Amino acid sequence: MTTAEATPVHVPTLDEEIGTESPSQAFKYLKALIYGEPGAGKTYLFGTVEDMPDEFLPALLIDIDGGVATIRHRARIRTKRIHSIENLQDLYKKIAAQSDYYKCIGVDNLSELQKIDMNEVMVDAKETATNPDKVDIYVPSQREWGKSGERMRIIVRRIRDLPCHVFMFAHLDDREDKVTKINRIWPSLPGKLRHEIAGFFDIVGMLSTYEEDSQVFRQIQFAKTRRVAAKDRFDVLPQVMQGSPTIPQLWEIISHTDVQLDRESALEALQSTLTSTKEK
Repeated sequence: MTTAEATPVHVPTLDEEIGTESPSQAFKYLKALIYGEPGAGKTYLFGTVEDMPDEFLPALLIDIDGGVATIRHRARIRTKRIHSIENLQDLYKKIAAQSDYYKCIGVDNLSELQKIDMNEVMVDAKETATNPDKVDIYVPSQREWGKSGERMRIIVRRIRDLPCHVFMFAHLDDREDKVTKINRIWPSLPGKLRHEIAGFFDIVGMLSTYEEDSQVFRQIQFAKTRRVAAKDRFDVLPQVMQGSPTIPQLWEIISHTDVQLDRESALEALQSTLTSTKEK
């Protein structure tokens, strides 16, 4: 009588137990922070997601500074006006409950959101103070700066981690670095927050305008310099992307990183995209 062979018992590896994945599998969505002066075209840039509907629609722009008139002709993009941190937290909970609904979310913009948050923190500080008369809501202490900063980190992380493309925008700040004494250009956020928030994203770009042949164009700098805070974790974007770039153009380049697209090929892909856009 033949004894049936026992079925081997599969012993899961540590990778299987803790659910690891390769970096290529982890990359599914673009997480970017774009900053620039008012009027540089941040909201307009977000509107370009409509040009690649299969990848980016439905899209939601969380409007904090009331600038949606810029994309009034982008009828397929949805917008939601936010007036308080509580509004934003409630909105986040509803989005997270149906996290597969939106393919793309924009937050416009973080500089205004931080000011709203600080105002709420100061009002609360005055209302809960033992001696309210000694609290000036326009002069935050170190405690209030710390509290507002942590609240900002939490909400930015939560929205960033949604399973979709996320683009956040901020104003630009040009001031002297206390350490290097060099005037630096950063996202307009207070203290350490400008560095830490930028660290949450794969791409940080400075949006600005330039003139050529009596026309105004937009450009985005992705290369960090002594003066400009920027980064490109994929290392495929041009150092300065000119010709009024769009989010679909960024995605066309970055989405090829799975096949290890080099910088030269990336620039060729960009040129091809720009040519086809002009022909349309």
